[in-house]
Amino acid sequence: MKNTILLLFFFLVFSSCQKIEEKISQTVDETTQKVKDKSNKIIQEKFDDKINETIKNLTNSEDIAFSKVFQNNTLQTLDSIKGKSLVLPTGSKVIIFKYKMEKKTLLEFLQSQPSTDNANSDKIAKKIDGQEILAKLKMAESFLPKELTDNPVFQSNKDNKSLEFFRLNRIPLQSTLIYNPKDSTFFHLVDAKIEK
Repeated sequence: MKNTILLLFFFLVFSSCQKIEEKISQTVDETTQKVKDKSNKIIQEKFDDKINETIKNLTNSEDIAFSKVFQNNTLQTLDSIKGKSLVLPTGSKVIIFKYKMEKKTLLEFLQSQPSTDNANSDKIAKKIDGQEILAKLKMAESFLPKELTDNPVFQSNKDNKSLEFFRLNRIPLQSTLIYNPKDSTFFHLVDAKIEK
């Protein structure tokens, strides 16, 4: 009898331990899943916030005059030109201009702009391969809203084979120029280093 009671006692203890172990395992699994779900939700919210901030910055651009960006404007035809100023999520300030101008005159003007660091600034504009720029345009098209990429400026230039590309770094401004020789139109992107 004593052995039976002892055996029954051990059986109950063993059974209770298994149930406790199962309960702990279940609790750990549930908690792990909750943590994964919560972290995925937080990551998704952060990602969505960053995308929304980017779209907001791209759609809430400010007008800026050409003469406010480039000093000593001797090109009177550009006095009335206004561009769009955007602050990207990275903190970079980008200004986009579109205008018609004779290529040689514009490049000479930009090369004569004062620099805060002449030793590290370009003296002349460099003609560059625009494939990287075109690739970025195509990539941007895939995640930007349709209303931004459906405009004629975007569509007419992403597949134009006659475009010429130039880059000029006159610190604090870096200019990337996309020139359409068919109609002498420039798309001028200015990366302005924001002083902190």
